[in-house]
Amino acid sequence: MSKDDHPTPRSRIAVSVLSNWLVLFATIASSFFLMPFLIRQLGSDKYGAWVMVESFLAYLMIFDIGIAAFIVRHVARSRTTQQWAELNETISTAWFVYLILGGGIILTGSIAVGIYELAAPTTPGVPLATIGWSMVLALGISLPLTLFSSILDGFERFGSKSLVRLLGIGLRAILLVIFLPQHPNLQAVAAIQIGTMLFENVGMYLLCRWVLPEMQIRRNLARRHAWRSIRNYTSHSLAILIGNRMAVQTIPMIIGALIGLAAVTWYAILFRLIDYARLLLRSASAVLLPRFSAVGKQSPQQVGELFLVSCRWSLYLLVIIAAGLICLGKPFLQLWLGPTILEGNSFWPLRIMAVVLPVAGLQTVATRYLYSAELLHPLTRWTWYEAIGVILLVPLGSWCYHLSGAIIAMSLVNLIASVGLISVVRNLLAIRWQALLQQAIRPMLAGSGSFLVWQLLPTTIGTWFTLIWVGASGTLAGLLLILMLEYVRKPISPARRGVA
Repeated sequence: MSKDDHPTPRSRIAVSVLSNWLVLFATIASSFFLMPFLIRQLGSDKYGAWVMVESFLAYLMIFDIGIAAFIVRHVARSRTTQQWAELNETISTAWFVYLILGGGIILTGSIAVGIYELAAPTTPGVPLATIGWSMVLALGISLPLTLFSSILDGFERFGSKSLVRLLGIGLRAILLVIFLPQHPNLQAVAAIQIGTMLFENVGMYLLCRWVLPEMQIRRNLARRHAWRSIRNYTSHSLAILIGNRMAVQTIPMIIGALIGLAAVTWYAILFRLIDYARLLLRSASAVLLPRFSAVGKQSPQQVGELFLVSCRWSLYLLVIIAAGLICLGKPFLQLWLGPTILEGNSFWPLRIMAVVLPVAGLQTVATRYLYSAELLHPLTRWTWYEAIGVILLVPLGSWCYHLSGAIIAMSLVNLIASVGLISVVRNLLAIRWQALLQQAIRPMLAGSGSFLVWQLLPTTIGTWFTLIWVGASGTLAGLLLILMLEYVRKPISPARRGVA
């Protein structure tokens, strides 16, 4: 028996969301101090090179081929049905598949780095090839260990998992602060990244042993039928992963090639702020994949209601964050990075991405449902539409209007793809457009309250104290409106929400 054999109560879902947010806040706090530190220690060119290495590694993660999502879903269902023997067969099969895929990462990545070293012009003091080979090797070794993180997600052990992540984040920050001033080079950054990555994965393994003592990974437990299940599920997942990498990780490479490494650094700074908002939603919505799977198995008619509620609360989060980025993004960056790094850079790209953020963020909720229901064909189609749009329009935007043009093109493509994917899920769950749009009314009111407060308060923000005071005032106004809108009003029945 596992240490968690019963469906997750609502209180544990709340704890899971809060623990995921705690990790995200720790990540943001770490980045808040480390990004300016890294840029100053390494310089814009070296930091831009590190961003390109991270983008390349993200491409190589397509070798996961969607196994992680399959394991989360399968563990959640096995936990409900108590089929532990079948679960061990699936875990063993996935482990040995991961070993083969890890070797594929090392081989493919090494060839790609070698070709880059021969073909691309070198930048003095930027050993991209050496860093690339070391990170590729570490990624290939650690890929099989990511299996245990997925198992913990399936058991909804987000609190325990978050503890390991917090330890890894803290250790990484401490090591960088201690060693980078003495060794201000990319080799030191790569060594610390590799060490802490392996530390976290080993911690996940030990947690799995505690949560599921009966877990066995043996070659004789690997089964053909388990491999067929993985293959059938991941055939679309692989295409989704490739399309997603093309849509997201290609952009820094295009900017670096057409505009320059310094522009990559500025893009990475702006995109990091937007990505933190998306990560906040992803960390909260991580509980939705097992929840959608469990609810769909026990009470399918409640899935539409769960989707609508998830969309509304996601919009509460994203609309207020978007308003904050529009109003306070510029003074925040000025205080955070200082005038030297910001000199000659425009803030309009940040505002453009913030406007699109709420709708684009709902794509995460739609994706969670499609994965849980194994309806990956429409997700594959829209992911590739977005990837093709990025590849065609971002170079054109970069050529015409430099970084602002690239971000306008990226945001437009992302908006169209998000609306298309949400429309697919709406049709699948028989939800009317009117019902879906009604879910946006209250979040828009809450976000408008925050926006108005930020517009009425002092526009000149020259200290951290002023920024924190202004930011907290607008956020508090939004939270008070959320409380009024959610808990003063009478509950709306599922029929009135528009779920068939």
